[in-house]
Amino acid sequence: DRPKQRYQVKLKIIQKRGREGRNFGPSEVFPTRLPTSATKPKTAIAASVIKRLWDTLNCERGVMRLNDHLLQLFDKEDQEAHLDYMYHRRRIQLELLEATGLRPIELVRIPYSSNVEHIEDAKLEIPTYKREEARFRIIPIERSVAMRLEIFMSVHRDKFIKRLIKYELISSESEVGDFIYLNSETAKSVKQSAAYMDFKRLSLRAGIVTKTCQSMLRHRFVTKMVKL
Repeated sequence: DRPKQRYQVKLKIIQKRGREGRNFGPSEVFPTRLPTSATKPKTAIAASVIKRLWDTLNCERGVMRLNDHLLQLFDKEDQEAHLDYMYHRRRIQLELLEATGLRPIELVRIPYSSNVEHIEDAKLEIPTYKREEARFRIIPIERSVAMRLEIFMSVHRDKFIKRLIKYELISSESEVGDFIYLNSETAKSVKQSAAYMDFKRLSLRAGIVTKTCQSMLRHRFVTKMVKL
């Protein structure tokens, strides 16, 4: 994955069904089965790697930039405000992956409206993508995580939506997807591949050479729960 040499595999969507015909919903899969030699078991991400990811995210806050389209559209103040939203969205990505052990695809599908009340009780409703379609579960989260998530939802997300309406990128709040995690230009849901690339770029900037992916934060969470 270099600027002048990039190999891409387009995933295809299939409808997963159980042995008894139960519908498990759409799932992205590789177009062909990977050879056994190409797969390696995932392990829990190391604490030192997580620290490097957080340090890199915080250090690079001042050098983040918008794409050319938004740079031309926004005035200076709103450019800074938009970068602030993107920074806090990346913080939420890391924080939720580490604090809840949710799957990457579940991260970008966390509903907004149903969680407004849950957050006040330090709980979070998230979808489950290993079972039937549209199945949700409510999990407890630490009060500190709930407070930061509530601030993101009520402050950063709200200002972000008003900014898109101001510059006519969307016409009204009715166009906004009912998700906590929103695309920075359309206010629709973020594709799982886009969240993956955000995490990958952060890992590259942090200089991490070992295998690192979002799912490894889930493995770390599960490992900690087993120990407890």
